[in-house]
Amino acid sequence: MQVEYLIIVQQKDSFCDTKEAFINLLSVDSSIQITENIIECRKSAGEAFGATFALETGKIPAKDERFFHLVLNSDEDGREEEFVILTDAIKRIVTRISPDSTRINTLWDDVGRKYAIQAYPLVNEVENLMRKLISRFMLVNVGMDWSQEAIHSEILDKIERRHGQDQQDLYLDYLLKIDFIQLSDVLFKKYRTLRYDELDRLLSKKTFSAQDIEEVKKVLPKSNWERYFSGIIQYDGNKLQEKWQLLYDLRNDVAHNRYITKEEFGKIRGLANEVKSVITQAIHALDNIQLGEEEKENIIASYQPDSIQARGYITEKAVFEWYARNDSVKAAKPEVRLDLKNQRYGLDILVEFEDGKKVGVEVKAFSIDRMRHHLHTTEDRLFGMAMRLLQTKLIDELHIVFVLWGLSNQQDLEKYRIIEGLSSFRENLPPPAKLILGYLDDNHSFVELQI
Repeated sequence: MQVEYLIIVQQKDSFCDTKEAFINLLSVDSSIQITENIIECRKSAGEAFGATFALETGKIPAKDERFFHLVLNSDEDGREEEFVILTDAIKRIVTRISPDSTRINTLWDDVGRKYAIQAYPLVNEVENLMRKLISRFMLVNVGMDWSQEAIHSEILDKIERRHGQDQQDLYLDYLLKIDFIQLSDVLFKKYRTLRYDELDRLLSKKTFSAQDIEEVKKVLPKSNWERYFSGIIQYDGNKLQEKWQLLYDLRNDVAHNRYITKEEFGKIRGLANEVKSVITQAIHALDNIQLGEEEKENIIASYQPDSIQARGYITEKAVFEWYARNDSVKAAKPEVRLDLKNQRYGLDILVEFEDGKKVGVEVKAFSIDRMRHHLHTTEDRLFGMAMRLLQTKLIDELHIVFVLWGLSNQQDLEKYRIIEGLSSFRENLPPPAKLILGYLDDNHSFVELQI
């Protein structure tokens, strides 16, 4: 086993400026014993563990910095935990040289590499099980061309940038090219199945039938997991998505050849086993899922580039990232449900600022034509929602964000003659609610406009 560190410290005086001084610093810790080129660490009353070491030092030209190049080796296989105890003790002591400006760079770590190698097949198995689940779900229920016709435009763009546009290999499914984290979008990304113009028509009716109420409910965004799996798999979709995200974060260290600790390996193994169990259950349950033609069309529409659902997803993602980039924002959460006295209030985004203020965000995407002709019908609903939500005191402020598709700059507002209607809308909003207007640039980033 070998570990190799390059330690950089700021040095403006003579403290720990030689090899001897560095070794003496390590010896200050009573658990560390150093004899010639052997360094030992004794864990309480247990047997001491030793490793050979080599040390070099020097100054970094033109900077008040010094480097220490430390290499430790041990031939005692099976004692990785003791080796880690030794290296952790050394790193803890070294930071005392200059507590605020010591950087320990790991150049090599056989123990971390061993755990990364053991973690790879666990992650790989879960990733391919997810591909199997999605492939079978989509192929059986939607059709063999689903991946070319129905996959989300943002994912397609990333695939083409990474792999080119050569589609000659008919046997290489697009799912094999999709990133680990994007796989979960097929199951967990929420989408609506009721168009806003249809919602406007239903809400304008004087009386509602039971069928009308069921239709209106379709405006609530749901994921494919909620629609088709939650009834037959007793596992919360949000929890599964959260664990997939945690596994993705740890998986990146493995995929990018970073070293991982024993604790991280344990987390990967635990997450992989749990997620694998749920996905396996879902695969076995696929035969119990039967989709109607309308449901198939809705699934395809949710991943097509120009669909209302795709636009809604891209828009909400862009606005969320716009808030998250704000230096005064402490935290931003998408798709939040607030509970008060058995009532639930949905928010597209909940933003918490550094000063403690909580802001709810409702995002609306409009084409220019729809903004002109349907702003008045949207206005009443948003005013009512704003009043109810602000009265709950669950948030301090409400932001209604209008994103206009088809705009590309500030001048377009005057060109399309919609400022007057937007100004009236803004002035009539109940305080503390405010209107934010913007568009998406070529990179799908939100750009704020002035009214």
